[in-house]
Parts: sequence; C-alpha cells; structure tokens
Amino acid sequence: MIKNETKIHIALLESRVESINKAIAKMRKDATPATNGTVEMAIDMLALPELVKVEEELSDLYMKNLDHFYADCE
Repeated sequence: MIKNETKIHIALLESRVESINKAIAKMRKDATPATNGTVEMAIDMLALPELVKVEEELSDLYMKNLDHFYADCE
C-alpha cells in the first residue's frame, strides 16, 4: 500500500511538471521575434533544468512504488 504522503508528493510533482510545461508554452507563445532568442535562452537555462529535476524525482517515486501502480494488473 502506498503511503498518503507519497500520493501527495506524486500529485505535487505531477502538478509542477504540468505548470512548468504550461509556462514554457506561454513564454514561447508570447515571445516576439525580437524577444524569441532571449526567451529560448531563459527556457534552456532555467525552465528545462528544473523540469528535468522534477521529472527525475517523479520517476524515482514511481519506480519505488511500482508494486502499487501495477497491483491491479495481476
């Protein structure tokens, strides 16, 4: 059985991934030709590393709790 704290942590990380992806999409949408280079640089330097970090943490949590996620398949 998965702990409630783990379920909450997973939900928070999933929400962060979604928020980061939405922020990246909005920045790209709002960029003008004059700001596009700066926006892409900010995304590369700030948003993507944070996204990778959060996705890795989420992946680790999933891997540690695989039994819970696949218990219904048996």
